[in-house]
Amino acid sequence: SFFSNTHIFKEKLANKLQSEGKKNLVSISPTRWDSAFLMLESIMDAESILHSIVTEMNFISGNSIEKLIKTSVFNTITGLNFIPLMNEAMEILKPIYLWLKSFQDDNVAISCVYHAFLELQKSFQKINCNKQKKSYLLKLVKDRFDFIYGEAHGLGYILDPRYLGDEMDLTLRINIEEFLFGLHKFEPGYNQGSENNTQYNVEKIAE
Repeated sequence: SFFSNTHIFKEKLANKLQSEGKKNLVSISPTRWDSAFLMLESIMDAESILHSIVTEMNFISGNSIEKLIKTSVFNTITGLNFIPLMNEAMEILKPIYLWLKSFQDDNVAISCVYHAFLELQKSFQKINCNKQKKSYLLKLVKDRFDFIYGEAHGLGYILDPRYLGDEMDLTLRINIEEFLFGLHKFEPGYNQGSENNTQYNVEKIAE
């Protein structure tokens, strides 16, 4: 970014942040999935300081290329849409950040994966944005879920006493339950006839 690559303004920003007891800006990292939200959070925390720096009288100075870059930075930070767009981006990234953070624990059960995607859908449904953005976000959640989903996720979600398949897709739930009820067929000593008798008795009782 401009402030991390320009020594003079990097130092000026660091000094002002330190004087107000605030942390330095966080840089986004491709190997840290939660860094995007942390970056936006640090920018919003330093917004007033960034605004004071770019609105200084001599900020837009230097050669033509430098002036072009500084003008772009100035227009971004002082733009009317800067804070609303930052808030919207943080609202989108926050639930993702929180789930990523929770999955860093080695003791998270596989059932939590299914639950996480259900909660992400709910979070994005509540986001205050236009229909096109909301539809796009919900589609991303569905596409990502379809990509990672395996039978272990569904089985874990149904068997976990915290969830017991709550809000699960009905067709998927029926398929998993039928699979679970059929597991005894692979047990030693399984007898097809005894199953038929049991089923007959159950039906007679139901009558």
